[in-house]
Amino acid sequence: GSTGFGGYGLVKGEERIDFPPFPDNGYAVAIVDAVFVDVDGDSYSEMVVLATWMKRVGEAAEHNNVVFDWDGNGFQRLPAVEEQVAQMASASAVKQFFAD
Repeated sequence: GSTGFGGYGLVKGEERIDFPPFPDNGYAVAIVDAVFVDVDGDSYSEMVVLATWMKRVGEAAEHNNVVFDWDGNGFQRLPAVEEQVAQMASASAVKQFFAD
């Protein structure tokens, strides 16, 4: 499922392109950071959005990061890469992981 929580990018400052919805993992979503890094070896950078989610009031927030790839027509999520970065807490951790 999805939360309906998402975002959008601006192309050339004018055209709005929506991101696919974020996964439905909780109710209190907080965007922590975003980093651009080549995650799939195609020499183009994808956007990794570092986010936290709360499942229940009083519980600690969990990391659950989302990866967006531009396919020429729109942003697509990359679930296989999202699994790799799901628990990463910082942009530097994401960059280091894909630099190796």
